[in-house]
Amino acid sequence: MFVEAVKGDAEKAVKQSFIMQEIKNKYKLDVKSEDLEEYYKKIAEQNNYPVKEIRKFYMQKENSEKLKDQILQEKLMEMIKSKIQVKTK
Repeated sequence: MFVEAVKGDAEKAVKQSFIMQEIKNKYKLDVKSEDLEEYYKKIAEQNNYPVKEIRKFYMQKENSEKLKDQILQEKLMEMIKSKIQVKTK
């Protein structure tokens, strides 16, 4: 029973990943240096920390990739929300 549940979750995650990749490609979404700088400033402001130090932290490869993925996910969700129309009965 556990294996079936995990398999179902894995299949769902893979399908979501493919859909998100297709949306990203169709709408040519990517993370630009301006996006990164905006995020650095936002985090620095929220934490009362110098932007230079935030940038330095995120310039490390493992942190950089995670941040880019996060920003891209946010862009995808914003784009999807802008395309959705909610109908009420």
